[in-house]
Amino acid sequence: MQTLDELRDLVRSWDGNYLARTNFTNGCFDLLHVGHLPVLRAGCEWDGRMARARLVVAIDSDRRCAFLKGYDRPVIPAAERAELLLSTRFVSAVVQFDTVDELREILGIVHPHFLVRGLGGKPPPQPAPFGAELARQVLWVETPDVHTSGIVERIWALGD
Repeated sequence: MQTLDELRDLVRSWDGNYLARTNFTNGCFDLLHVGHLPVLRAGCEWDGRMARARLVVAIDSDRRCAFLKGYDRPVIPAAERAELLLSTRFVSAVVQFDTVDELREILGIVHPHFLVRGLGGKPPPQPAPFGAELARQVLWVETPDVHTSGIVERIWALGD
């Protein structure tokens, strides 16, 4: 997992390289599952082809996940979530954020071509998602309606 300074240096090193696109997504990514894969896959492709782009993923800090999802979350600590994401063939860099101001700063560093967001069977929300003004385009990706909360509930039910 990169610090903001490391991310800034990494993005600078990518400038002018043959992989012209850098894309971005963010979320908790607690319990990596099949609902995440379409977003990650689309984030490392561009123009609908298998041409590779770099995907930067910003993950919510453990404190932020607990605030957003509940006291029993995240199931997996941030450092481990980052390692899991980096182990996929889709993700080029992972950085953690704790506030929306930090997320905005990360987006300003990356200046992504595509801000990649999952739909989960729903239409794209209006207004545009957070950070859309800092990306060149928003790429909406159809995803299965699978969520970590549902997986956690199923696991708890197994113990009953």
